[in-house]
Amino acid sequence: MAVASSLLALTGQGTSSAASPTTPIIFGAAADSQSQVLADESVLGHQMEGVRDYKSWDSTLFGADQTWMRDTGHLIFLSIKAQRTNGSLIKFADIAAAAPGSPLYKDMQNQAAQIKAFGSLVYIIFNHEPEASPANGNGPQYAAAFRKFVTVMRASGVTDAKYVAAFTGWGFSRPDSGNVSNYYPGDAYVDAVGADVYNWASCRKQPWTSMASLTAGITAWGVAHPTKALMILEWGSVEDPAQPGHKASWIKDTQALFKTPAYHQYTAILQWSGLNTGSACSFFYTTSSTAQAAWKAMGDDPSYVVPY
Repeated sequence: MAVASSLLALTGQGTSSAASPTTPIIFGAAADSQSQVLADESVLGHQMEGVRDYKSWDSTLFGADQTWMRDTGHLIFLSIKAQRTNGSLIKFADIAAAAPGSPLYKDMQNQAAQIKAFGSLVYIIFNHEPEASPANGNGPQYAAAFRKFVTVMRASGVTDAKYVAAFTGWGFSRPDSGNVSNYYPGDAYVDAVGADVYNWASCRKQPWTSMASLTAGITAWGVAHPTKALMILEWGSVEDPAQPGHKASWIKDTQALFKTPAYHQYTAILQWSGLNTGSACSFFYTTSSTAQAAWKAMGDDPSYVVPY
């Protein structure tokens, strides 16, 4: 689509080089429906470029809502989990070992056919936060499964897809086998690397933590991989019961942070919508009028608005 092509040209994501500090960052949120997107856009007062959507292994990847997103110029970041809609997990090792003609291989071919038929750029996130899913397998098994997935997509003729390896923020600095270094599939299979980061604070009796601290690991990882784009694919903060307006200030600081030269590799930042979280741990921007105003201000900032 022309809109998707324009987004790529303006964000530098059609090449292997990372974005420059002056390139607009794709701004958006998690949303699986037209109504959710429109609700966010009613707050912003304009288009929200990026939409994060979540699917199971055997889900229909694109329906009427995703078609509407495509046709209205939204860029979809599609997570595909190694878990079926009935809740059963799929082992990374089994995906990696899937041979042509096997059920899992046919599943991937079916996914590829859907992506091809969609006919527009999609960022595909294969099983986000794998280091938090030990039941699926370990790091080397995940890396092998990721490579097999991308290999099948390419062999099936998928051309309108970029592949994202997405981890927890903690995964980039943890000292054990859950470190991202054990899960990374390799530069040849990855177009961008993402992190999901949260300021849990009082919700988990943790210290109030800045976005700079939460992203320190992935930012350092980017220095060692300068040709790879970085993305924040989920982010948010709880409110501070002891300090009204603290969350709004946190968002304002986040807005400023990603405009600094040290963050020049970041090309997207997508707000977690707060789905499936309790009221005590709500990360969405709607938890207070000040937080909502700060989120809108960030979305209005020219550094986060991709022009058309």
